[in-house]
Amino acid sequence: MKNILVALGFAVVATSASANITSGALTVVGDAPVTIVPSPGDGGWGGSSSLTQEGIYTSGVSGTLFADADGFFSATYLGQVASFPNQYANPTMQMGGTNMGVAVGTTLSHAVTAGTIVDFSFIDGGPHYFPGDFSTVFANGDTNTGIQGMIFLDAAVWNSLYGTAYDFLIGYNDSANVNADYDDYVVGVVNNVPVPAALPLMASALGMFGLSRRKSKAKAV
Repeated sequence: MKNILVALGFAVVATSASANITSGALTVVGDAPVTIVPSPGDGGWGGSSSLTQEGIYTSGVSGTLFADADGFFSATYLGQVASFPNQYANPTMQMGGTNMGVAVGTTLSHAVTAGTIVDFSFIDGGPHYFPGDFSTVFANGDTNTGIQGMIFLDAAVWNSLYGTAYDFLIGYNDSANVNADYDDYVVGVVNNVPVPAALPLMASALGMFGLSRRKSKAKAV
C-alpha cells in the first residue's frame, strides 16, 4: 500500500505543468505526464516477473535531466522486455542489454557539471537497427515521439523493494511498436557528488578544537 501511495504521489506532482522534479543531485526540467501502456504478456523487465512487478509503474514524466552539482552520473542496467539490441550510451561508452551479453546490474559512469544537461542517450535497436548504425539515437533532451522516447520514474518504489538508492529510473521505448510501455530498456541513475577532501579534515579539526576546549574548562574548575 505504501508503494502505491508513493507512486500516486509522484504522479500527482508530475501533473503540475511547470513543476520540475528534483531527486538527489538531479532535476527533470520541463516535465510532462506520460501514461504507460503495457504490452500484453510482457512479464517483468528482462522477461522475469521476479525482477519487478509488471504494472507497479503506471505513469512517469518526460523532460530533460540536469545535474544540480558536479559529480559522477551513473546508470545501472535494470533489465528490458524488448528482444531488440537497444543500448545506453554516455559520451565515451555504450552498454547493451541481456540479449547482448550484458548482465543486469552493469553500470556506466561519467563526470557531470552542475547546471548542465546530463549527456546520455539510448541507441534504438528496433527495426531500423543494424550493427554500427547510430542514426536512431534518442538523447536526453530530445522530444518524445509516438514511436520513440523515454520517461523518468520515481525511484522510491524501486528502492524500497530492492534496497537501492537511485535518484530516478529511466524507461526507454524503442521504435519497434507503438505501445508506449517504456520498458524496452530500463536504467537506474544517480549523481554521486564527491565529498570535498577538505571536509573530513575540517570536521576532524573542529572535533579536536572542541575536545581541547573541554579539557581547558575542566582544568579551570
